[in-house]
Amino acid sequence: MIALLTVLIEHRNPQLSRPFTYRYDGQGNIRRGIRVEVDFHQQVLIGFVLEMTWVEANDERLSPKDYEVVPIRNIIDDEPILTDELIALAQYLSTVQPTPMISFLQTMVPKSLRPSKAGLNGPKIAYEQRYVVQPIPNIETTLSPVEYETYQRILTSGSIKKGQLKPASIVKSLLSKQAIILLTVEKRRTKFGTLTSTVKPSLTLAQSRVVDQLWLETKSVNLLHGVTGSGKTEIYLALCERVLSLGKSVLIIVPEIALTPIMMSYLFDRFGEDVALLHSELTPSEKYDEYRRIVQKKARIVVGARSAIFAPLTNLGLIVVDEEHSETYKQDSPPSYHARDIAIWRGDFHQAKVLLGSATPSLESKARAEKHVYGHYKLDFRVNEKASPKTTIINLNQTELLVPEASMFTLPLLDKIKLVLARNEQVILLVNRRGYATSLVCRQCNHTIRCPDCEIPLAYHHHHKLLKCHYCDYRAYAPSTCPDCGQHDLMYRGFGIEKVEEHLIKLFPNKKIIRMDSDTASIREHMLKDLKTFQEGKADILLGTQMVAKGHDFPNVTLVGVLLADMGLNVPSYRSAERTFQLLSQVVGRTGRGDKDGEAIIQTYHPEHYVIQTGSAQDYATFYREEMMARKATQYPPYTFLTLLEIASSDEVLLTETVMNLYTYLQEKIPHSDHLIGPNIPYPEKQGPFYRRRILLKYKNKDAMIALTQDVFSILQGKRNIRFHFNIDPYVI
Repeated sequence: MIALLTVLIEHRNPQLSRPFTYRYDGQGNIRRGIRVEVDFHQQVLIGFVLEMTWVEANDERLSPKDYEVVPIRNIIDDEPILTDELIALAQYLSTVQPTPMISFLQTMVPKSLRPSKAGLNGPKIAYEQRYVVQPIPNIETTLSPVEYETYQRILTSGSIKKGQLKPASIVKSLLSKQAIILLTVEKRRTKFGTLTSTVKPSLTLAQSRVVDQLWLETKSVNLLHGVTGSGKTEIYLALCERVLSLGKSVLIIVPEIALTPIMMSYLFDRFGEDVALLHSELTPSEKYDEYRRIVQKKARIVVGARSAIFAPLTNLGLIVVDEEHSETYKQDSPPSYHARDIAIWRGDFHQAKVLLGSATPSLESKARAEKHVYGHYKLDFRVNEKASPKTTIINLNQTELLVPEASMFTLPLLDKIKLVLARNEQVILLVNRRGYATSLVCRQCNHTIRCPDCEIPLAYHHHHKLLKCHYCDYRAYAPSTCPDCGQHDLMYRGFGIEKVEEHLIKLFPNKKIIRMDSDTASIREHMLKDLKTFQEGKADILLGTQMVAKGHDFPNVTLVGVLLADMGLNVPSYRSAERTFQLLSQVVGRTGRGDKDGEAIIQTYHPEHYVIQTGSAQDYATFYREEMMARKATQYPPYTFLTLLEIASSDEVLLTETVMNLYTYLQEKIPHSDHLIGPNIPYPEKQGPFYRRRILLKYKNKDAMIALTQDVFSILQGKRNIRFHFNIDPYVI
């Protein structure tokens, strides 16, 4: 018998990133989902086996008229990297969003397991030697007390690494009595620390009721809308226990890598080595090990950030999307996807429960829950039964309230920080802006230092003494003279989190201040150490960007300060109000979670804005009512679906011609009930050498739009010097 294979290859030309037919005449264990090495047009490429059919040697499919079916060169993997489910998921995603299927498969697996030659040079299995016990009846009668104590220590631990078991004489004796043996086992290189261990709490009556109701719920997707501090995490853990008891697996995703140590702590305390960790900040070796542990069913629970939604778990019983409203679950860059949508698809595939948890649900999820498309469960009170924090809104337009030597602070906020610190309590301050200053400007000619590619102002990062572009990550040293007029009169304009930290150190020289943003959190060990330091009360102020607003539970925090609450309202996006409300409401919920009352102070230039008012008061019902009216009037989600088509080229004339022709084509094709917006010039207009244009489609019928976008894909695919990307339900417009 000969295996007829359908192999998906990776190729630079998108038109060639598709399946091709090969044969396998050997005796090796070839299976769907493994990688193979193939010949392709005088090249050696690597691809995934998508389908496999065993045929007789004289089968006519082996000798088609128009091409030769050549054999594969080599089988790379001993076991499938991709499950049947992940292959089906990639096929589905490439259908609803015109993107080569190989792009989604590459996103699903670690780099070292991707279909590329570079992947073959990636991490390999690491081994170590460990002692394990031999199950011998009445073993204690043959061992001395010291030997038996060592034997019990190994038994309790499961295994102990060679070199860590001493003294050598006892080890030698136990080996000679065959009480223990030395095994060579696969080494787990993943290093994850956990925060302070927690005692498993008893569920409140409200939590128990929700767990029981969710367990019996017939709807596959359910929204758990619980106020901050209401104990949603314990509901996740209680459901985990029930699902695992049925022999099924659990997938839990969190919105920020910074939150994975917190969730990992809860899960590891409860379930130990049954837990695997997946996120983009793991080293290649760690990703390789964790992915293989999951494939080999050595872990039944996976926790991680957005990319963990592709974890190769089988027999899923529960998928939890914590803080489901978070924009970080949406990947806007190609291949774009939303982790929440994939969770729902996988839940349907496995007939598993999908639980979306949030104190501030997305409007889409809340609307579906209100219409009974999703199950809807609410937790209206905190576990500690305390009232919501007292909130004060400070008007930044009243300049007399500004602190002279640190104008990003108002006197009421500064006085309250002093009072809280004097009581040995802790403070969280939110500044949702990275860097030290927003721009570097010449006082003489008003020239602003800009990114040479994106043409937007470069932010100054004082710690690294660099100017950075927050769009393309371009970096440069800050000049000492103006590149336009040559004068030595440059000034830093605006402020970011680094500048706030500098002023806090001057204002509170004897207090321990921790800064947490994407720069400081890039080193995982440092981030975990900082979180643990603050949790244990060894630091006084936690200063951070949006990553400090979600999921943290610090009982001694009694004050939250937001330095510029309306910053997000200036972003040109239909979601700016929703994002700002969620951020405010979430960060206010970080205070007063212990025995002491909490307070929040919100600094803003728009104190009367409904988002500032409702966000500060954590008044979701009023915000939802106001924002849904605005969305209905403008016909944005959840009242319509969106597709954003971005087209780019280094030739601006060619780009303009292509976009206008495409716009005319779309105008003729879309129904009258749908809307076509554009073509627009995005900000920034250029990324690298490429000019960009965008067309936004608003529509009601998803199936009709999928067919239309496939047509557009076919039109654009063959054009030279044109790049394009379809983004379904974009978050950034």
